[in-house]
Amino acid sequence: MLHKVNPPDCQAELNELIGYQRKVLQFAVRNTAYSDQGFRAVMGNDFVDWINKGWNHSLRRVHRVFRTFLQNIQMLTKQPRLEKEQVLTQFENDQDYFDNLDNPHFVFSFDVNSKQTHEIARDVLVGFYNLLGIGFPQVLFPFSIEDGIFRKINVVEGFKNTNAFIQYVCPCCDNNFADTIRANIEGYTLEHYFPKSLYPAICLHPLNLIPMCEGCNSRKSDDDPIRPSALAPATIPLPELFHPIKRPVSTKVNLVFSSRKPKLDFKAIYPPPDYRPSIDSYDAFYGIPSRWENVWFRIEGRMDRCIKQAIRYFKMQGKIITQENFNYIIEVALEELQIEIGREQFAYPAFHWLNWQLKTSFENLYCSYLSEG
Repeated sequence: MLHKVNPPDCQAELNELIGYQRKVLQFAVRNTAYSDQGFRAVMGNDFVDWINKGWNHSLRRVHRVFRTFLQNIQMLTKQPRLEKEQVLTQFENDQDYFDNLDNPHFVFSFDVNSKQTHEIARDVLVGFYNLLGIGFPQVLFPFSIEDGIFRKINVVEGFKNTNAFIQYVCPCCDNNFADTIRANIEGYTLEHYFPKSLYPAICLHPLNLIPMCEGCNSRKSDDDPIRPSALAPATIPLPELFHPIKRPVSTKVNLVFSSRKPKLDFKAIYPPPDYRPSIDSYDAFYGIPSRWENVWFRIEGRMDRCIKQAIRYFKMQGKIITQENFNYIIEVALEELQIEIGREQFAYPAFHWLNWQLKTSFENLYCSYLSEG
């Protein structure tokens, strides 16, 4: 959310799965009880054959996922028709959420706590995401799928293909994925920005799956970005809500410092709006400033490398370092850091820290590097 993330290159595959979610809800609306024949008529033979095969899978873990999925569908068909129709209507409404992030009047309408029907429908929709962990076969897609199966790791690769930097840097905290405790093999986890427990209608939406390090993922948990518990009862308007694809933090706020010690905060670049509720929410979810303060020596090290590299280049030209041309050296270092923002670990806070020092304590900065020769 700190840096802009491009959508994965597997949007077509995810949209195809959303189509299957829609068909399941349509099947439940049309039927008052489950039948294999009726399910096939709506979902197609290939889908039902695959579900039945999973039901009979020899691995208990796989069998349990398919069994739970099908049992939830069976329970959904038995719910009141009017409530099932509401579920389908609300599902369609929420699918348009991304196109309405600038619309202050848009409201997510799928309320998982409103009725038992919605709770069961949530389990059905989230069940599709759980099946993604096992993988959907080629036969369910009208186009070619690499390796003949589409699973969660393909979404991971889809983000890597469109965002080269996220192989190295978490877009939420600017830290290195390899530094994450219990990091996944692929370096990060897929976070539902709008949590699937609260917004099941978009649990497979390609613009709701965001790559994050495990540290950011676990901190946010299932908190609601629109109604963050840390700010209750405040509600953040959609046009002021940070979103890593639509409205990343770094495009709307600057990092600011209150002293030479790294006391950090975010401040809106061009108010209004001041994005204060969103900033407070971001801090409450991910604790970025405090986490950066704990590893500040590494951020200073990133800045230090840029300055020393600029000094070496300057000396290679046979020039003597003076206070006047040291200002130029800092500008060169700032330019290099700015180029690397969002692509290299800690370039973002190092850039802002150096820029702040340039404005508030340039002479001290100059003296510290002059003393090093």
